[in-house]
Amino acid sequence: MIVNESEYALIPALAEAKLVAVTYGKDGSAMLEHGQKVAEAPSVAVAVANTVGAGDAFCAALVLALRSGLDYTRALAVANAVGADAVGDPSSQPDLAQLGHYVERAAAASGASS
Repeated sequence: MIVNESEYALIPALAEAKLVAVTYGKDGSAMLEHGQKVAEAPSVAVAVANTVGAGDAFCAALVLALRSGLDYTRALAVANAVGADAVGDPSSQPDLAQLGHYVERAAAASGASS
């Protein structure tokens, strides 16, 4: 399940969910297992032009990153980077790079190797 912080607060049953990703906008995102934070990643600084589609971009990137075998922290960082690119485009239709670009970008930002 992927929700924003307001949705998480409004649905108490999510605290019992096996796995929930929670987005916090400019404050990044976190992964929770049974209500306990197990990973988090900071947001990527960007000039916001349009937020339409940012959540969709984040969700798609998170699923792809997790399915490709990234751990929760790196997957969240990748999804945050994709979401940042999405909000930086005034048309809400940015030309996003391949997933590998975001994996490398997230690794460079954290100082880790890809």
